[in-house]
Amino acid sequence: MKTCSTCRESLTVEAFAKKAANADGLQHVCKGCHKAYTRQHYLQNREKRQEQQRSWRVANPGYDGDGQRARAAQRRQLQADSVNANTAARKSYVKRATPAWANLFFISEAYHIAKVREQVLGGKWHVDHVIPLRGKTVCGLHVENNLQVIPAKVNLKKHATFETF
Repeated sequence: MKTCSTCRESLTVEAFAKKAANADGLQHVCKGCHKAYTRQHYLQNREKRQEQQRSWRVANPGYDGDGQRARAAQRRQLQADSVNANTAARKSYVKRATPAWANLFFISEAYHIAKVREQVLGGKWHVDHVIPLRGKTVCGLHVENNLQVIPAKVNLKKHATFETF
């Protein structure tokens, strides 16, 4: 049991939010009193808060409410040249790692399977090179026998290591 410093009621510890800085690890005000205070403060300061939001939106045009996506899109736009160069280099490397005898039909099928799995199973799927094209210890080829379709999460964790899944 703990006594709320606002309403002076003795309540169970579940009625208090956690606060690690306090000796008992709990807030000094119960959840009900805190909610009432927050609501009252919001109503008393609504116009001031709305004006702050308006001025922030004017100072930050183009912000769509999802800051992470907006910042990522802005970064991509600013780094478009770098991204294009990296993409061109990767395509060039894959092309050089594809021997003349590679079965291009089976390679394209692997990418098609990744798309189908995304549609049917959901989530992102990647076509991974079992032996990485640019591994630290060994480099593989871009051939059908060196490809596997795995979840993107697994592929990103694997990075350029030589592991099979």
